[in-house]
Amino acid sequence: MVVSRTPRVNTQMTMTKPADIPTIVWRVERGHALSRAAWRLLAMVIFGAVLFIVRLDWHLLWLTDKASFLGLGLMMLVPLLAALAFAVSALRWLILALRPTPSHITLSPAGLTIDLGPFGKRQHPWTDLRLEIDADLDPELLAQLPDDAFVPKLICLSTNEDAIQTAIRFAGLEHEHVTRAMRPYMTTIAQ
Repeated sequence: MVVSRTPRVNTQMTMTKPADIPTIVWRVERGHALSRAAWRLLAMVIFGAVLFIVRLDWHLLWLTDKASFLGLGLMMLVPLLAALAFAVSALRWLILALRPTPSHITLSPAGLTIDLGPFGKRQHPWTDLRLEIDADLDPELLAQLPDDAFVPKLICLSTNEDAIQTAIRFAGLEHEHVTRAMRPYMTTIAQ
């Protein structure tokens, strides 16, 4: 069960000064993105190798047994599509790792900005965000809990995406680091 803590009209966030709530910038870990691209390239090579290992005389198969031709053609379509999907994914991760402009996820009193290059750029004001914590946790006791006791969720209502999981995925962060950075926001919204 999840308890939702959302600023109603964005008044809680605009009333606080930027000095009170820090702007959090999580940079994309380029080495992490490069390793994800390498794993996807490896998968692409494996699926591509299946296409080159299976050597069939397609012309003879078409002339003698059209049903086998179609069946084997459909079976060969699966590794082809998988290789293409992994190639596109690997290309996106390579572009993210090698692009000259910095990629980042920024959380500020104005809202959330996600700039991930080939994965898109999105901006969400606080009216489009919902901060969730586990129902077992009392919002008044958040300051006393250690950082590894829970992981908050920052849900973008328009995309139904958890921005914290996105930050963990792209920036290679630990859950404790994200919880520690989010504490000023959690205490402001809980008030």
